[in-house]
Amino acid sequence: MDGFRSYDIIIGGLEFSATQLARVSEVTALDGSIYATLQAHQSLATKAILLAGTGEQKERYLPKLASADKMAAFCLTEVSGGSDLASIESRATLSSDRQTYHLTGEKTWVITGGQAEIFVVFAKVKVPYGDEEDESKVTAFIVQRGFGGVTNSPSHDTLGIRGAEVCTVKFDNTPIPVDHVLGGEPGNGFQIAMDVLEADRHLMGSSCAGILKTLLSEAVDHVISRSQFKQKLHEFGLIQEKLTRIAATTYAIESMAYLTAGTIDHFQEPDCALESAAVKIFSSEGFWTCINDIMQIFGGQSFMKDQKYERFLRDGYYNFLNQGTNEILRLYIALMGLQHAAKDMKDTLRQLKDPFNNFKFYWETTKNRVLDRKSKKPKLKMLLADDVHPTLSFIASDLERAVIKLEWVVQDTLSIHQNDIVKEQLVLKRLSDVVMDMYAISACLSRTTRSLSIGLRNADHEKALTSYFAGHALSRIDLNLNLLAAGRFEAGDEICKTITDNLCKHHGWASEHPLARNW
Repeated sequence: MDGFRSYDIIIGGLEFSATQLARVSEVTALDGSIYATLQAHQSLATKAILLAGTGEQKERYLPKLASADKMAAFCLTEVSGGSDLASIESRATLSSDRQTYHLTGEKTWVITGGQAEIFVVFAKVKVPYGDEEDESKVTAFIVQRGFGGVTNSPSHDTLGIRGAEVCTVKFDNTPIPVDHVLGGEPGNGFQIAMDVLEADRHLMGSSCAGILKTLLSEAVDHVISRSQFKQKLHEFGLIQEKLTRIAATTYAIESMAYLTAGTIDHFQEPDCALESAAVKIFSSEGFWTCINDIMQIFGGQSFMKDQKYERFLRDGYYNFLNQGTNEILRLYIALMGLQHAAKDMKDTLRQLKDPFNNFKFYWETTKNRVLDRKSKKPKLKMLLADDVHPTLSFIASDLERAVIKLEWVVQDTLSIHQNDIVKEQLVLKRLSDVVMDMYAISACLSRTTRSLSIGLRNADHEKALTSYFAGHALSRIDLNLNLLAAGRFEAGDEICKTITDNLCKHHGWASEHPLARNW
């Protein structure tokens, strides 16, 4: 990270840390279109060159991009490919003199696609592989509009971020010098794309929190000033529930975002891909729920287009798609976590897989599992309660018990499914939801402990928010762990498959109308 920051100064950047960038995003996100435009230029296209570019590529392009003399666009998605990067159809062919690639393809939903002069484009190339040529290697290129063969559609008419320019960009036999392969080596496009998308995912948390804090203040002013049935709105329990849910969710989002940003800043080579993905999913979905509550508080006026609330609702949907869909990221979190767990449990799983030749181990392990799980309060070994403020210790202990139960569930899941776990998407979803809630609780506990310990203003209010959020999150965790322990039949996974098969068989609605007769 220090290397990136020092280079930022050389190329005209501001040397922002992850925490500083998160703070800035709280403000820029108040206009979704501006935020999306800045993100496309800086956090995607420019970031790709900063992370993966050669020294010559950085010196050539980054000063112009840092000063915004040139706008850049990130061309990754194709209509036919969606979230599957391996299925992209854009092709780059190396010329006979091996000096130029010729790029042909079409990229969709490219923000800044009409005004950009520089594009980071992903396409497949033939890369030498032994005695053959492998066509499946994705490669990233730096493409200038001036190379020729680059055209774009008019801006699409989108649901949200309507002030941003979202285009389809076409490349028709566009010539690209070989020294414009991003990073210098063909075939590294997939890893570059993943690194770029992961780099700033945590910013969605701070940006969502910035918007929600602003709108919450307006909602509170509204319920204080408005009366219904001879009572102020804030005196009604249903309004109090909504305000509390908004405040607690926003507190959790903000805590997760800044915990992740601080971790990124603290370590020389941070590995926060899972944490950033958790922040992205949690904040985008939490934002959607909170915006809905805010619009209900404002009532009919929020439905009017001359009010800003409907714009935040429309822009909020973009968060589900931005920097990877939530569905894909859920699978990523669960599978990466299971991969680490499988390494730690490798010997245990091997022996459990063959109980006849490891009967004693199998018997002792199974017996201990049964005894442990019969206990309503398993023995706590991490002693998380010792690391938080005394008034929060009961939450930390409940969290630790949930972590122990998660360990049991992971052992059972890997034992039952083994390598086929990649096919069990509903199981993976529940695991992902559990660890996201655990991370959110941990972030809240850490932040509130600090606030109480150093005596920050309204620290007791933070304690109340953490208590409310943790109580609901622990309930969700308990439900998901119970469903995971019950198995796919009891959890309803098989019913989901049966219903979906029927819907597909009938190409849609399969039930008879309630007024239908059989005579």
